[in-house]
Amino acid sequence: CAEAAIFAAAELVKFDAKEGKVLKRKGDGEPVALSEWETKKLSSLDRYASLFPDKKNTIKHIYESGYLLYDKNLFAQSSERFRIVIGLDTKSSQAIKAANLILSALDVAAQAKEKRGDYIAAAADFVALRDTAKAFREQEGLGSKKFKKEMLSYVETSSLKEVEMVYNGSSKTDADKRKAADSYIAVVQDYPDSNTADLAINTSAVYYYDIKDFDSSMKSRHLLIDKYPKSSKFTENVAELGFAYENMAQFEKAAEWYEKLFEIDKDYNDRAAKDALHRASVFRERLGQYDKAISNKRKYLKNYSKDIKRFQNDPKDDLAQRVNGIPYDIPVILQKSGDTSGAIKGFYAYFSKPSKTATPLMLFTARKNYGELIKESGNKDVYKHWNFTLREYDKLSDEDKNDPMIKYIISEVKFDLAVKENSKYFDLKIEGVKGRGSLSYVQKQLNKQIKNKKKSLDELKVQFGEVVALNAGKYTIAAAVEIAKAEDNYADAVMNAGLPPSFDEDQKEMLRMRFEDIAYRHHENAANAYKEALDFAFKGHTYTKATEYATQRLGKLRPDDYPELTETLITPDFTTQSKRSREFLSTKWSLQLHDLILLNVPLTNSWSLKERLMFKKYSLVLVLGSVLLTGCPKQSAPTSPDQIDPKKEFMSGVKALQKSKKQENYDKAFDYFQRASEF
Repeated sequence: CAEAAIFAAAELVKFDAKEGKVLKRKGDGEPVALSEWETKKLSSLDRYASLFPDKKNTIKHIYESGYLLYDKNLFAQSSERFRIVIGLDTKSSQAIKAANLILSALDVAAQAKEKRGDYIAAAADFVALRDTAKAFREQEGLGSKKFKKEMLSYVETSSLKEVEMVYNGSSKTDADKRKAADSYIAVVQDYPDSNTADLAINTSAVYYYDIKDFDSSMKSRHLLIDKYPKSSKFTENVAELGFAYENMAQFEKAAEWYEKLFEIDKDYNDRAAKDALHRASVFRERLGQYDKAISNKRKYLKNYSKDIKRFQNDPKDDLAQRVNGIPYDIPVILQKSGDTSGAIKGFYAYFSKPSKTATPLMLFTARKNYGELIKESGNKDVYKHWNFTLREYDKLSDEDKNDPMIKYIISEVKFDLAVKENSKYFDLKIEGVKGRGSLSYVQKQLNKQIKNKKKSLDELKVQFGEVVALNAGKYTIAAAVEIAKAEDNYADAVMNAGLPPSFDEDQKEMLRMRFEDIAYRHHENAANAYKEALDFAFKGHTYTKATEYATQRLGKLRPDDYPELTETLITPDFTTQSKRSREFLSTKWSLQLHDLILLNVPLTNSWSLKERLMFKKYSLVLVLGSVLLTGCPKQSAPTSPDQIDPKKEFMSGVKALQKSKKQENYDKAFDYFQRASEF
């Protein structure tokens, strides 16, 4: 009769289902009501188990009643029956099913609470799931080895989910993040073979990083990489380690990890692998590891050369510019490494067979470097090369001809050629007539020698004058000084001209007066040329050995306007600002500073014109600031708007520089230092 009752109730449940009276359970974990005949079926099943506890079918009917309740999300009641099933016979098929359904019930309940945002309650359910799975795993006779392995998986997963729920239910403070990160590591230590251990480690690394515990964060990343090479987070952590070591200024290690990232996934995260390999190359170069730097650049060019096509959409695209600049960068690195022969070949190849995307500046910079290298090696073809460079310059558009950096290069070329062409000028002397002769003959011979010297002087002035006209940096200054030296030399040559021994004293005196008149005019010309050189130096904030020489010569030629210079700044109470400036500019320290900073601006493709101008302004800031550091006079309290506190202005400039490398901050710093220098 009991069996018949169960069968009848089951058939009538089917009838209820056709009538739509049987409700299906939902995934939200909320309980669902039983239909009328489902309730009667449950009663029949429980009655059978009560009446016939020892019968063979009892375990089957208890399991069925538990499943009926499970199907209605009545997990507590279903779990009670499932546990009875397991207790009756651990080796039965129903016991295994019951155990799995108990865990499934706990899992569904926990996930439902997680979805609702009830994280603390969800954490409790995951704890229950963990403990239940652990108990089933340890229960003797329950399940096969596969079952035991599945139970371990439940334990591992629920343990990690507990940590996640506790953190999600917290205020997410730094302390909460540390607790979660520590807990993840603890779980992984207990269950290192968990399928999600790598994800837990990755999360711990993120949390440690967020609270600025960089050491622990990096340890977590190293742990993931060392123990879980097949992790989906493996590549990400390689990239993060490279970034972390870069931030710690451990550039060699950063380069190693960036190179590893490139080898693992050349297309990682859109452009991340490209940037990594590029930065690795930069670090290797800065560390003096030139072979590795060049190797990285060649790998970059081999794998990402197609980026050059990005120029079509954006001429300023940085990835396209990077590819475009590598063929130039390689000989630059070869030059740094001391491989002069390789650098010469590299630069020559670059400008002799230029790519369509090579800019005029890059080509002329390569020609410049090539010329300087073969000049250093004693190759006389340098002048042939310089003339070729000038012919190429003539082919440029007016816009490119006026590029400041190209003009600078051409000024060097023309200066070198002018030096070569006029190397014999300074050896020309006005020796006069040593023997006897008439006055007209003597004058004719002297005039001829003077005319030859003057012709050479005029030719020299034309060639160096072309350099001056370019108005382009230190070679313009040097050219102006060379003109001044030539005028000086001409004046000295005239003053030292040989006087005919046959002349009496009156005739010699008249000749000396004539020579003095000529020499005076040329000394004046020399002084004007020296002044022009200094004016250009002050305007462009460019100071070299040529400006030092010009300043010293002006002190001799025009002592009233340019007193003799010393290394020591005199007391500012009675010294003019202009004199202090000249004294400061005469020091070797200031000249070396400018020569180091201003005249060695990198000309690779990675430096835009704007960046070079910013670098130049930055050097000006340093020099203006150095005026204060090397002897700024102390100021009394300001008594009028015209008086300023140079120390305050200087520190304001320093703070402006420390903010960030933006043009506006350079401008602010420049203004501060400019005011500071006007004491």
